[in-house]
Amino acid sequence: MKRKIMIMVLAMTMSLSASPVMAAEFTDGGVQSVQELPAPDLPVQDFTSGAEAGEEIPMPDTGWTEDPETGKYFYYNEGGEPQYGWVILSGERYFVKSEAPQDYMIQQAEGEPALEPGRIENEVVSIDGQWYTFNKNGEASLLQEGTEETGDMEIFSAPAEALALDGDVVDFQYVSLSWTKAEGADGYEVYGYNSGKKTYVLIAAVGKDTFSYKKKIGYARDGRFRIRSFTEQDGAKEYGPYSNDVLVQTACAAPKITSVKSAGSKALTVSWSKSASADGYQIYRCIQKNGNYKLVKTITNGNTTSFKNTGLVNGRQYYYKIKAYRILDNGEKVFSDFCSPVSGKAAASSTDDPVNIGSTATGAVIPEYENVVVKEVDPEEFDRTFNKALLEAGENADRTTQYKIIIPPGNYQAGRRYMIPSNTYVYMVGATINATGTRVGMWNTDTQNPSENIIMEGGTWTTMSQPASVDGTVVRLVGVRNLVMKNITIKTKRSGHIIEAADVNGFTVTGCTISGNNKDAKEPYKSIQPKEALQLDVATASAVPGYDHPASMLNGKGCHNVLITNNTFSNCGRGVGSHSGTGNGAESRPYTNITVSGNTITNALGEGIFGQDWRDCTISGNTVTNAKQAGIYLLDTANVRVSGNKIGKINKYTGSRKITYDPNGDYGVGVLLRRSNTVYMDNNKFQKLYGGIIQEANNKNVTLKNNKTSNLK
Repeated sequence: MKRKIMIMVLAMTMSLSASPVMAAEFTDGGVQSVQELPAPDLPVQDFTSGAEAGEEIPMPDTGWTEDPETGKYFYYNEGGEPQYGWVILSGERYFVKSEAPQDYMIQQAEGEPALEPGRIENEVVSIDGQWYTFNKNGEASLLQEGTEETGDMEIFSAPAEALALDGDVVDFQYVSLSWTKAEGADGYEVYGYNSGKKTYVLIAAVGKDTFSYKKKIGYARDGRFRIRSFTEQDGAKEYGPYSNDVLVQTACAAPKITSVKSAGSKALTVSWSKSASADGYQIYRCIQKNGNYKLVKTITNGNTTSFKNTGLVNGRQYYYKIKAYRILDNGEKVFSDFCSPVSGKAAASSTDDPVNIGSTATGAVIPEYENVVVKEVDPEEFDRTFNKALLEAGENADRTTQYKIIIPPGNYQAGRRYMIPSNTYVYMVGATINATGTRVGMWNTDTQNPSENIIMEGGTWTTMSQPASVDGTVVRLVGVRNLVMKNITIKTKRSGHIIEAADVNGFTVTGCTISGNNKDAKEPYKSIQPKEALQLDVATASAVPGYDHPASMLNGKGCHNVLITNNTFSNCGRGVGSHSGTGNGAESRPYTNITVSGNTITNALGEGIFGQDWRDCTISGNTVTNAKQAGIYLLDTANVRVSGNKIGKINKYTGSRKITYDPNGDYGVGVLLRRSNTVYMDNNKFQKLYGGIIQEANNKNVTLKNNKTSNLK
């Protein structure tokens, strides 16, 4: 480092201190050039023996001697009259300056810190090729071509502090080193351990403004590193101490999947090549090549190279990726990159189980963004700051930049109906937004343009404080590609649709809790069907009125690639369904690739699940209890699998509309089928049904297998 310090020239008193003072014999008069001497290899002697502070004592020719307090060396020679010279240790070199005999010595000024090792020689010092002398006041004077300038003196010395070095693995086979700046350093040298030479060797030198270094060392390698800083002048370097040593262990190379083969009904075997030094593997699966892969198995043996994946759907294509991991010396895991995906199709072992019936829906696939802008809503000004963040997202969010808007936990009053723009993630965990007054909707997507890539997570939206006279849809979604609703609670007293989705392609609703009003409608509405809590609809003027959508958005399209899983629907007209279809001016196949799975539906006025014009759909693992008409109603559907559902306490409909809408009459059945083609029903359980297990009319290719009943009435 370069430090400004003051040096005093004092009469020799042999005052002993911790200052690193060195002595050498004077040989002649005048200024001589600096000489570089090797490090001493002579016996060490204690020059303080018998001396007291301030005392002058003669000393014999002792040669190189160590100051026991500082560990520095000095040289003293007495011959005739006292002759003295001075030298300061720098690294492993000794710089000696010769002068005419003087009774002077360099000593630390009172109150100054101890001198760092550096190039300080008697009262004459060479810095940057210039010679300086010190007067009795400690002021430095420049001697050059007969001129003299006076001022403070910068002493050239090595950086004193040891650097703190940190290391990590990046890009699987690269080492990334980083350190903090050393004040006054001119650069840094990076050293790596050479196991062949069993020592650290210089691998790089970087400038003073560089505080990191990246080096490729290969897969599954262990690298040890250290650094040190330096200052440089006239071609000579002065070094600071070495940093701590760091160990960086890189990841394995990615394994390669060699095959994905059928392993019988509903099973596939994935095989891969062994990755050198791997301690285990993680297997990921998806039903789309470029979709969101989920971890399905962790293998804890690095020698294992196959895995049988069971519980699959026959006839469905599955894609797999694998990455290997190493367990490091500190117990942590470092993972390889993923291998390229490879797919296989589970095949049935029996012709009794059709392989191509049902849904392959993935739901929404949200892209990975290059940038994420986070905006936090001010709890004190919820309405204004939430709406402002939404407007900013509408202006700036795109397919490379996502806006994440965070609503902190708390209770808030909705001041308007909020429009959620594309490429926006609204995080509401712990927040409750309450609608008051007579406003109908609480939030919706863009009503004038198609939307895409929206996530709504957590929180509660409620209209419970509104007058009972307020009715209508709480959430409307029209013209959207890829929308996720996750862990949201919606509470309302309304009997209308709670969530209405039209022309939505890539729709995921998971972990939500939705409750409404299942009371019977009064005149003049008794001929209107019960409204679904979650309605899949078609984008037509008659189906989605009231929002002034342009004609381009009223295109007759329905909903496709829909995943409705693990939700709770209660006290509603219907849980999930569609009652608009081709008869409402929709496209010829308005609803395709729909999965309704793992949901709980209770206290529905009509049916738990109502599918109209659904194609390629799976209804599985749902529990429907205390519905008034049917557990599941399928109308004009095709290629539908109904599997593993529990349907019970289905009562007859006793309200004023029992003969005024389709289906009319007192049904109270488990499953009602009308005008459907290719329906496969297996492993369903029915109990306490008023009117029967299954009623069907005008259907084709209906298969029943392993369904069970108990306590029918």
